[in-house]
Amino acid sequence: MKNMKCIQKIAHVDIGTSSTSMMQEVGVLSQLTKLCAINHEHGGEKWEPFAASLNMLQKSIRHLSIIHWRNRDIGLEVFLELTSPPIFLETLYLWGRLSVLPLWISSLSYLIELCLRENFLDGELLHQLGQLPSHVSLKLYHESFMGTHLCFEKKKLFPRLKKLIIDNAPNLDELRFDGGAPNLERLTLAFERQPANGIFGIENLPRLVEVEFFGETIVDSLVQGMIAEAKFHPNRPRVYRED
Repeated sequence: MKNMKCIQKIAHVDIGTSSTSMMQEVGVLSQLTKLCAINHEHGGEKWEPFAASLNMLQKSIRHLSIIHWRNRDIGLEVFLELTSPPIFLETLYLWGRLSVLPLWISSLSYLIELCLRENFLDGELLHQLGQLPSHVSLKLYHESFMGTHLCFEKKKLFPRLKKLIIDNAPNLDELRFDGGAPNLERLTLAFERQPANGIFGIENLPRLVEVEFFGETIVDSLVQGMIAEAKFHPNRPRVYRED
């Protein structure tokens, strides 16, 4: 791999079956801009040489996917301690359990899209991400968030966010918009049950144009409630379901 220094994209590298030396060689690919790494094995030891190489790619990587394909297995903790995170990252996909969201994500000034899946994170998530200046798309997929409340508060939080996906946050009792994400245009929701307290504040989303409900289970009362709320919104956003 070290003889391929001009390579710019690696669509798939299997951490579990790759040798330590091969993972170390990733770090010399100084022109690499897009990288997807997957591990099917339990534990986080296999990620260590890859994380060390990622530190060496601080200025080149723009698009990064890290997938630990073992539900509930804490395997991505090594990424909490990156000494030189990729500062010009534009898209980031993190699939796998974490004790907390890595602090360095909060400093990614160029990050446009963040996708999270099966991370089992708690209520501090929005406070960590709300100050990102370039953040346009936030996708919270299956079990990425395990808290009971998601509140987009304060006008200075999520200033450029336009697209939000919330996909089956199993413990969510309340989704509220209280001034944060003022430029949100598209809201996509999947709930396996109706949030106990409900969804509030779409009137505080002045640019909202679309609300979509999707998933294997779509709660009729949620859809009907959103349709009723949309009638009083200045934009009359489209509310629809995919089933």
